[in-house]
Amino acid sequence: WDKHGRQQVNAFIDMVYDVTKAVDPTRPVIADSGSYPTSRTDAHDVHDYEQDPERFNNNYKDAVNGIVNDQLMRSNPKRQICRAELPIFVSEYGGIKWVASADSTAWGYGKDVQSEEEFFARLKGLTDALIDNKAIFGFCYTQLTDVEQEQNGIYYYDRGVKYDMERVRKIFQMELPNK
Repeated sequence: WDKHGRQQVNAFIDMVYDVTKAVDPTRPVIADSGSYPTSRTDAHDVHDYEQDPERFNNNYKDAVNGIVNDQLMRSNPKRQICRAELPIFVSEYGGIKWVASADSTAWGYGKDVQSEEEFFARLKGLTDALIDNKAIFGFCYTQLTDVEQEQNGIYYYDRGVKYDMERVRKIFQMELPNK
């Protein structure tokens, strides 16, 4: 990533893309992850840990026109334009911290939720913004399990059930109309 004085070497990334496509031209290739697009990619990939569902939704309201305002692009307005013909994959979002105990070392993204109900309301709001957006073809919630002090998983560190998984499934599953 072109961040903190480290220059992204687009020529190298483009070469890896070209080799990958030569080996298997049938599969889509995302040449980068996290908002630093190169000239060769089959989809835009963004990370966005905005925790307010309304602001999160607004970040992608013009995505069908190639304009996104994810967490890295917000700091550099010149990078907000994507190629409108390419779909968008939000490969990191969520990261909602909820810890039932008062663990001062635990962290997640944004303001902590104070209850399981608040967690589900935020998760639904963020996820609905992605599901309802025609420019976004996929998304990945961060993260599956709590890890060390990062307490924003859907499961606990030991893989024990943290939430009502039926409610989680319903939020992540798009309900298709009956025909």
